[in-house]
Amino acid sequence: MKNTLLHFIILFAFFNIQVNAQDSLSINNYRFSLKASCALVNSISVTDGTQPTFVQQKPQFAISMGYNFLKNFNTGLSIAHVNGSKAIPDTYSEYGTNHVITNSSIWYYGLGLSYDILPAIFKTNRIRFDVYPILHINYVRDNWININSNTPGSANFWEFNGGVGLGYNFNKHFGIFTESLMGRFYNYDKFQLKVGFKCKF
Repeated sequence: MKNTLLHFIILFAFFNIQVNAQDSLSINNYRFSLKASCALVNSISVTDGTQPTFVQQKPQFAISMGYNFLKNFNTGLSIAHVNGSKAIPDTYSEYGTNHVITNSSIWYYGLGLSYDILPAIFKTNRIRFDVYPILHINYVRDNWININSNTPGSANFWEFNGGVGLGYNFNKHFGIFTESLMGRFYNYDKFQLKVGFKCKF
């Protein structure tokens, strides 16, 4: 019984020391960050000229590289891709326009700006949680092949959006995050939710 109690006390003390050591890490003390994320986006949109009448969502996979060039202020370059679809007008009738659906490749090239609020409020870098407002601008390039004429087609678009990001750091290098964004997205989307992993170094 005494040995069991002694082992428990030693284990508890060791665990407590490890937790305190982890909490004392300067988590937000690195200039570079790498993020990998996923979001559901509108990959196809059929419209009546002004409003979407049919949309289909597919996963968008992205990777971004960030740099903290001012205290708590971050900038990042990102690239993302979607195996999308394109609705091409085919035939016309009194009931409307018939569309042919073909595969497309949608690429997103972006710039993001964010500001870490909690280190500025609490005057410390030893915080496991991240809260940050974020702004994004993306250049979107959509490429497809018209299956009727076998000719290539493309479309360009600029996205503008902003929102709030939340994150949690497991240790000084690795963590998870989510970002809720609203704004002007490709294919008439207005809201986007991202989730992913991050690495600071």
